[in-house]
Amino acid sequence: MSFVLGSTLRTKGSEIFSIRFAPSSPWLVAASNDGVVRMFDWKNNKEGKQVRIRTEKATKDVPVMCIAFPEYAPVVKQAMLAVCSDGYVSRWDMAKQKCLNSFMETGNETYTVGYNKDASLFCTGGLDRKLRVYDDETCKLVTEPGVPELGMESHGNRISAVMWSKVDPNILISGGWDNTVKIWDVRDNKCVRQVFGPYVTGEGLDTHGEMILTGSARPSEQVEIWDLRTSDPLQAIKWPSSTQDPCVVYACHFSKNGKYVVAGGAFSSEVLVFGVDSGLSVGVLGNMTKSVYTAEFSFDHQHVACGGADGNIYVMQYSKNKPKQTSGLSSPPKPPKK
Repeated sequence: MSFVLGSTLRTKGSEIFSIRFAPSSPWLVAASNDGVVRMFDWKNNKEGKQVRIRTEKATKDVPVMCIAFPEYAPVVKQAMLAVCSDGYVSRWDMAKQKCLNSFMETGNETYTVGYNKDASLFCTGGLDRKLRVYDDETCKLVTEPGVPELGMESHGNRISAVMWSKVDPNILISGGWDNTVKIWDVRDNKCVRQVFGPYVTGEGLDTHGEMILTGSARPSEQVEIWDLRTSDPLQAIKWPSSTQDPCVVYACHFSKNGKYVVAGGAFSSEVLVFGVDSGLSVGVLGNMTKSVYTAEFSFDHQHVACGGADGNIYVMQYSKNKPKQTSGLSSPPKPPKK
């Protein structure tokens, strides 16, 4: 089997920063640098509704950096979160194109947002190195794990990605520019474990079961899998050799069943799908002219959507044809000295 390009959706020149398949619906949702979130009927290659997150004249084009949906919550809780580069956070009913809640993280540039497993909480991260956990219904601040002013537990540079454990709704994972992934227990606001090494500059963080997936913006050891329980390295997936510059990875995600990984980034500007068990490439989307910022699997594991600086959304689909194997597993990487 393999993944091959199925269709291309075009967004008229805007850069795509974040893509999500909306649960329990036919929509693929994309956040852009022009301040708009667009919905696509991706199976029929049609653009649907769109929402301008900021309507004030002075801020209407503020980039939407990240969006999130509750993956496992009941349909009644299918709100969408959106965060903007000026610290604006909003919660939406996308079916009605209605903003349910909004607020500002004053003084922050907010880059990432994510729901916990039961969608009772969500967390944001950004330039000011603070993690903020909010109640989903009220959007009131619940806690701030590892406040930078209070000591060494906090990140040393901007936070690019947050992800909650899909096993325990109290476990939060964060990554950023300080070459560290931190694992938090929000019940007592403590960093319980750390992974040293991953350089996460975009949507390069995900979890499945007891595994953490990281994508690093560097020319080697870009895609790695770690043990959530121990922080130990489990697997390093080798990027195939190429005549182009090595790909530095900005985005990576597990498939919903944990069997595959998708990753993409800059310089070689390509997207690869790997089998987790084998570490082999089972899908390649190459010859892209600009960087890839975001990539995501559908809920049926049969499709992958990705987007980036060229403004297009590419949808890869499952094929029964056997791919050319272009990579393999390496030995687990040695963590840097603490």
